[in-house]
Amino acid sequence: MTDPTKSAEYERNTKEQYEALGRFIEAFEAMVNEVRLVCIKLIPHSHENEHLLRIPFYNQSMTARPLFQVMRAIIAEIIVALENGGKITQAKRNTFLGVLTALDSEYVDLAETRNGLLHGTWFIGYSGGDDPYCKEFIVHTFKTGKTGLALVELLRTAKELSDLTKRCENARNAIGILEACLIFSEQGLDIDKNFKTVDKRWVRVTNAGDIPLQQKPDQARS
Repeated sequence: MTDPTKSAEYERNTKEQYEALGRFIEAFEAMVNEVRLVCIKLIPHSHENEHLLRIPFYNQSMTARPLFQVMRAIIAEIIVALENGGKITQAKRNTFLGVLTALDSEYVDLAETRNGLLHGTWFIGYSGGDDPYCKEFIVHTFKTGKTGLALVELLRTAKELSDLTKRCENARNAIGILEACLIFSEQGLDIDKNFKTVDKRWVRVTNAGDIPLQQKPDQARS
């Protein structure tokens, strides 16, 4: 009987899974770095002391979630001050806040998924049973609670990892566009031309079509 682990299909499947995992990790960290850079750019500073401002934002305590919370607070303070100064309307302020809320939800979900995946025990290329050619992988991670130990259901395919990568890329792009909308000049972007609600959900407007800001599996487009 031919050993499935020596087949081209097995090699293709496992290679695709390792590659998809690497691409997701890269895309997630790029998204987090976008948040970090937005924080640094929005806090007034000079070119000479920018390296000092980078110190707190690159500190190991500033993980993904705290970075987004800081960025959200900075943007909120800026837009409230702009509204109070008569530089933006209340409607535009509400758009900024609505986009931030939607992005926060998506960002938190991606961060929690990333933590579950990276802190789990991975089994890629373990052939046997109903999946001799390893079309799927297994990630074991558990949660402890009042009912004891429970296995957490995570992803199983390279396609699902690739979908996560796209979500990270979409979130990163939306964060960058949102920051560009804070530049109130001829070079700045109009928040209302780049974000809107469709069926009570925030989307980013692009030439290729609307992209939902929240793309959990039960919400994402196919």
